[in-house]
Amino acid sequence: MKRLWSAAPGAVIACFWMQPTPSHAGPDACTTSSDGTQVTCKGNQSSGISAGTDFQTSVTDVIVENLTAPIAPASDTAAIEFSLDTGDTADDRSLDIDARQKITTQGKDASGIALTSISATGANGDDTDSGNGDGGAAGRNLTLNLIADSLETRTLTTGDTESFGVLVSSQAGAGGSNETNSDDDTGAGGNGGNLDVNVLGEITTNVPDSPAVLVQSLGGAAGKTAGGSGSGNGNNGGSAGDISLNTSSDGPLTVKTLAKSSAGFEVRSIAADGSDGDDPAGSSEVTNAGAGGFAGTITIGASPGNVGVATTAITTNGDDSPGIIAISQGGNAGRPSGVGNGNLGGPGGNITLYELGSGSITTRGEKSGGIVLQSIGGNSTPTENESPAMPGGVGGDITVGGNTDFGIASISTSGGASVGLSMMSSGGNGSLGFIDAGGDGGDAGRLTLNVGSSRTPVFTVTT
Repeated sequence: MKRLWSAAPGAVIACFWMQPTPSHAGPDACTTSSDGTQVTCKGNQSSGISAGTDFQTSVTDVIVENLTAPIAPASDTAAIEFSLDTGDTADDRSLDIDARQKITTQGKDASGIALTSISATGANGDDTDSGNGDGGAAGRNLTLNLIADSLETRTLTTGDTESFGVLVSSQAGAGGSNETNSDDDTGAGGNGGNLDVNVLGEITTNVPDSPAVLVQSLGGAAGKTAGGSGSGNGNNGGSAGDISLNTSSDGPLTVKTLAKSSAGFEVRSIAADGSDGDDPAGSSEVTNAGAGGFAGTITIGASPGNVGVATTAITTNGDDSPGIIAISQGGNAGRPSGVGNGNLGGPGGNITLYELGSGSITTRGEKSGGIVLQSIGGNSTPTENESPAMPGGVGGDITVGGNTDFGIASISTSGGASVGLSMMSSGGNGSLGFIDAGGDGGDAGRLTLNVGSSRTPVFTVTT
C-alpha cells in the first residue's frame, strides 16, 4: 500500500484498513469470567490468541499473562489479536499483555499485537421508513497495555506486507446514502474512538509497509447522495478521536524496522470529509454540503511528572520510514449544488511530543525524517447563496517537550530528504463567497520547541 509521509492541505492520507488473520489459542485454553466480560490467557499460548476463535468478541477486557512458552503462530497469522467487526457491541475494549516470552510472526497481515475495531455503516434511506440515510456508528475507545520482551514480525516472500509489530485502530462507521430520487439527506459519519496505548520492551518488524507501532483513529465517511432526480443534502464527516502513545518509566523501549515504508512510531488522527449535496442533471435544485470532521489531539512519550523515564531507542533502515510520524488532519467540506451552502473544513488537532528519555532516533533510508509532526486543517467549500465566504479549517498547535524540556540524546538521519526534526501546522483553504471575495485560509497553529537549560546538551541532530 502506498503511503504519504508529507501531506498538503486537502491531500488524501493513506490509512490501513486490514483485519488480522485469526490465530488459535493453545495448547492451553483461555478462561472467561462468570459474567462474560473478561478473558484471561495464561500458560502455553504458542499457537496464538484470537477473538472469535478462542473467546467471544463480546468480552470487553482481555488479559495475557504468565506465559510459559514463546508464541509463534502459523504463517500469515497474527500472534495476539482482539478484533471487532460491525456486528459487535459498542462497549470500550482493553487488551493487557505481559509477555515475558518471545513473540514471532511470519508472512503477510501477520501483526504481533492487533487491537482493532470497525464500526457499522449507517443504513441507506428507503421509501419504507425514512428516505434519510442513518448515521454511522461511533468508533470504539481502545486501550492497550503491552510489555513485550521480544516481538518480531518476519517476511516469508517478497510480496509480504502489513505485518505490524503493534496495531491499534478504531474506524468509525460511514453514514448511509439517502433514497434515490428523494429530497432526503444522507447520514453523518461516525466519530472515531479515543486510543490509549502504553508500550515497553523490544519490537522489530522486517516486512514492508509495517511500522513497529501503528496507532490510528479514523472518522467515518459521510453518506453519499444516491443521485437520480432528488435534491438531498450532504452531511458531516466523522471526527477522529484523541490518541495517547505512552512510553513507560518501568523499563526501556527498543523499536527497530528493517524494510521500506515502516516507521518506528506512526500515529494518525484522520477526520473524514463531508459529503456533497445532490446535483440532479439539468436541475437548478438547491442542496447543501456537509462539513469536514474535526481531527483529534495526539500525545506521544512520557507525560510530565513521569519520574525516571526509561530510554526509548528507535531505528529504521528502509526508505520512507520516519522514526516518529504523527499526523492530525481535519476533513474537507463537501460541495453544494445550485445556490446551496458550502461548509467548513475541520480543524487539525494539537500534537505534543513529550519526554523520550536518554534514548535516540536513527533513520538510514531516503525520505525518512527523524521526527515528523503535522497538523492540517481541512478545506472549506464555496457558498452560492447570500451567505458570506467561509474560512478554512485551522491547523493545530505542535509542541515538542510539552511544558518541560524535550528529552532525547540524539536524532540521526543519513538518507536523502531526511530532516532530523520537522514540525508543520497548516490551515485549509477558504471558500469563495456570494457577497464577498472569498474566505481566509485557515490559521496555522503555534510551533513550540522547548530546549531549556536543564540538559547539557539538550540533544544533537545529525543529518
